[in-house]
Amino acid sequence: MKIAIIGAGISGLLTAYYLKGYADVTVYEKEADAGGLSASIAHDGIRVEKYNHFISVKDEEFIRVVSMLGLEEELQWARVKHGFILGDNLWGMNTPGELFFFSHLSWTGKIKLAKFMIKASLRSDARDLQDISARDWIEKECGKDVFRSFFEPLLEYKFTHFEDVTAAYLWARINEGKKNKIGCLRNGLDVVFGELKKQVSQKAQVLFNSPVKKIVKNDSGLWRVITNREDKLYDLVISTISIKQTSQLGPELLKITGDLNRIDYLSVSSLILAVDQPLKNGWWLFMADQGHGGKFGMRVVVDAFFIAGKNFVYFPVYQRQSQESIIEKEQLLQECFQVLKRINPGFNEAWVKKHYFFQDKFVEPVLNKNFFRLLNVLPEDSKGLYIHEAVFQEGLLKTLNTSAIKSRIIAEQIRNNDVRNNSG
Repeated sequence: MKIAIIGAGISGLLTAYYLKGYADVTVYEKEADAGGLSASIAHDGIRVEKYNHFISVKDEEFIRVVSMLGLEEELQWARVKHGFILGDNLWGMNTPGELFFFSHLSWTGKIKLAKFMIKASLRSDARDLQDISARDWIEKECGKDVFRSFFEPLLEYKFTHFEDVTAAYLWARINEGKKNKIGCLRNGLDVVFGELKKQVSQKAQVLFNSPVKKIVKNDSGLWRVITNREDKLYDLVISTISIKQTSQLGPELLKITGDLNRIDYLSVSSLILAVDQPLKNGWWLFMADQGHGGKFGMRVVVDAFFIAGKNFVYFPVYQRQSQESIIEKEQLLQECFQVLKRINPGFNEAWVKKHYFFQDKFVEPVLNKNFFRLLNVLPEDSKGLYIHEAVFQEGLLKTLNTSAIKSRIIAEQIRNNDVRNNSG
């Protein structure tokens, strides 16, 4: 059996790892190296991911992959704090006690919020929340004041227009597990990609600088994968790029994905700032308003001090693909400086030794009612085409852990289908 895998990010390489030796596998990657959205850059003798990818103790599948690759000693963990900056105050959100000091909620609201968070954390899945909006869920459980003061700024930050975002997304975010303890690899995700490349290349091909131009299904049911360098036939194609990008590779793929092309996506513009000191010692995540006269304008800042003992600040801004304007580098930089001064009034631009700017489309689908409705009608086998993004998984969020789970699921599906077909 010959299998083509599109994309050498964590999903593509890990799927290839599970199928190497079982099938003749070729991985196609348009960039010069592995990583995809988890790719890293070299800075001051270390590798830093272009987007922050911290893990939690709940990311059991990804932690198992790290151990499977013999890299468990690379994992490091840190106790961290996160909180809101509203007005002139920093409100810690790390313990129930801190929550009760949050002056933007009434005492009744605080009690309702505490009960809601406990109740949400005890849920085992979110299937019954797929058709309920996040707003309706929170307002029903906690009231309008709690939604407006606590949840609305976060949803607005991520989605801008959040009315169609389902409660399933919010449940997944609450249960993500990155509260007081986060983890990363000592030498970055690059060590995972390095080991995967080494092990996959022993029994499979990984071709870099090889963008897939077109995929065509021939009369024999085989897939022609056409790149800038070759034209080969495969029994199966596994796409680890977005559904939207996959469907653009040929009419057969567009026919398979069908209405899924109407899924709305988020793009991201992000800065990494190399600074000479942490914003606030011991803190990790800040959700800061921009002081717009009571309108939220919320932004999130990640202070990644514990990466190799060096100071980095991540400043991501998400936008829907349906939005007309894409934020420019200089605009983002000035906005970032304003927010950093709200976090630490002593901050000045001289702290920044170097900055990097990244921008990507189709980063993740918007988890709205339309997404779940369309996803649930996609054929499991998709006529010889497997799409990572179209595999339903309870984690919901696009994380390293979810990518690892879906890679295993797809590899198992292929093996089981092949066994059934041969035994028949």
